[in-house]
Amino acid sequence: MDFVAWFRVNRLFIYYGFLLLVAFFLMDPSREQIPLSIRFAYMLFCFAPVVVRPSLLPPTLVLFCGLSKYSFISVMPDTNNIYLLITLAVVLYKQRVPYRSLRYFFFYGFFVIVSLLYEDYDEKFILWGGMAILAASLISDKDDLQTCWLSFVVLSLFLSALFLTHMDTFMTEYGSQAEDLTRSNWINPNTFGSLISCGALMCVLYLMNHLSFERTRFLNVLCSVSLALCFITLVFNASRGAFFSFTISSVIAILLSKERVGTKISFVVVIILFVGWMFYNNVFDLLLYRMQNDNFETGGARTTIWAVKLDLFSHVDSYHQYLFGIGREACSNLGRFISTHNDFVTALIGYGIIGLLLFSYIIVYPLLKVNRQNFIVVFSTIIFIIVECNVLEPFFRGNIVIIMLYFFVLNYALQIGNLVNEELEEDLIS
Repeated sequence: MDFVAWFRVNRLFIYYGFLLLVAFFLMDPSREQIPLSIRFAYMLFCFAPVVVRPSLLPPTLVLFCGLSKYSFISVMPDTNNIYLLITLAVVLYKQRVPYRSLRYFFFYGFFVIVSLLYEDYDEKFILWGGMAILAASLISDKDDLQTCWLSFVVLSLFLSALFLTHMDTFMTEYGSQAEDLTRSNWINPNTFGSLISCGALMCVLYLMNHLSFERTRFLNVLCSVSLALCFITLVFNASRGAFFSFTISSVIAILLSKERVGTKISFVVVIILFVGWMFYNNVFDLLLYRMQNDNFETGGARTTIWAVKLDLFSHVDSYHQYLFGIGREACSNLGRFISTHNDFVTALIGYGIIGLLLFSYIIVYPLLKVNRQNFIVVFSTIIFIIVECNVLEPFFRGNIVIIMLYFFVLNYALQIGNLVNEELEEDLIS
């Protein structure tokens, strides 16, 4: 293949790679806020390919909105309405809103209506949730799924590289003594960690040969490098929720893998040696300290927060509040804590028993549609999402990356299963 032919095949990858390189230099923590004109220009360049290929909208939202919202400096405008308008325009242009999306709008509508009845106008949940449903309707085939999957991997790789190259700015140096362990000047480590662990899990699924995608040497190297950098970043970042969600889901993916026993053992040995090297160099000090000191100073005491809020909710005045909750904002203000750090607790207190049942059904729905061929991918990813929902509020606080991960695995469960069934039918006919 000559250079011209190679460029035509890879020009989209090169284009987005150039934008990421620009973002890497724009996200200098010593830099003042980037002028709005530059951020608007950058946004236009990011969404330009979507005009030609609307199916690029989901990975663009994941990659560039994820970078802008959850990294060190915003490189795109932070007005959420802009991205909703872009999403609406692309979906209307594509004229593709399948029945499945309308069904999810029915479930989503319940939470929006209850929020509006309680005069809770939090645009993070209302806008980003609806935006994800619309964007997910554009994932129509296996290529779209692979592009979306790749966006999670690249996002985690980029954020890990950004974190490790600017770590001195965002982490106070600490020694081996517990009383010296601290962190300051960081972005939210829990949300940041959830994005890193999300891409890391996608790498494990690929390397364990679970995903029904094209396997190339480039993707093998990309996932291997991403996984190594992500793991180091997760440990330094010291978010226990992110570390546990990645560990639990990855262990499931490795144990249930169809790879040869020797391959599994080699993979585990490499991980053990890598972890041993990190222990030897005191990389785990901060994470271990925070695990051993579950209190407010370390940002812990999740179970105390849940217990207080649930106890106060159990004394509400009327039955309709048990059924429909007291509203998400009132849930956050219940007691002396700001956040529940738990989507399921928020669903129950904010939207009542009905809200909890609907939310739980939505989360496990992909498992109801999974078949034997793609069970491990869907099961491990849903377990990851459930753990994240038990330590954070990715859905009710509008984390577009985790919400899009859910819709990715939902589409994967439905589309890959259908493709397998079609291939079996063709084999039987032939």
